[in-house]
Amino acid sequence: MKVALVTGSAGGLGKRIALDLAGLGYTLIMNYRNKKPDLKKIQQLSPDSIEVRADVSKKSDVKKLFRKIEQQFKHLDVVINAVGDFHFKEMHKTTSDDWKKMMESNFFSMLNCTEAAIPLMKREHFGRIINFGSAGCDRIILRELTTPYYAAKTSIFMATKAYAFTAPKGVTINMVSPGILETSIVKMQGVPIVHLNEIVNAIIYLLSPAADSINGANIEVTKGWNPGWK
Repeated sequence: MKVALVTGSAGGLGKRIALDLAGLGYTLIMNYRNKKPDLKKIQQLSPDSIEVRADVSKKSDVKKLFRKIEQQFKHLDVVINAVGDFHFKEMHKTTSDDWKKMMESNFFSMLNCTEAAIPLMKREHFGRIINFGSAGCDRIILRELTTPYYAAKTSIFMATKAYAFTAPKGVTINMVSPGILETSIVKMQGVPIVHLNEIVNAIIYLLSPAADSINGANIEVTKGWNPGWK
């Protein structure tokens, strides 16, 4: 039985990832903070799947989440760190609380789950961790309305590289960086829309045996869009 944790699986990209992985035979741990995920639909495809409420930006919640995973499933094959809030606000209106929220929701949620998952995966000599960046997060890009968001995503890029370098044998840690998604809050004229199934395709590849040697990679799924292009 392949077991996968998907954070932020109540809606949007996380929900789509969970649904597709269930269809591929994975048993899902569907993590949510407020809104409950559609567990019934998932269980039609994967009967042993469960939902677990946890604010993964908090280390104490993550400890409880992983304690439940270990008690119920004994192992964990996959972590998809899909949770992460978005920021779109002028800098003169951006507060220190906004910066904190972006780092906690995006960066520390990934950090907490990765830190908790690695010992479980090391024990089994296998694991796949996939983090989420954003197009252009692998370089310094100053964007007027999304600076805290990009700072958090660039931090994820750096941590993914560092974790991959020190990952236990059999464990790979990669990231996917989407462009403008069909579910994105902000759309831009002339920028191609990336569909959720195109992101899932990248994830399925990283989970496949064909990607066993891919570690520390950042796969951009943007249809050629470059956020730094003028």
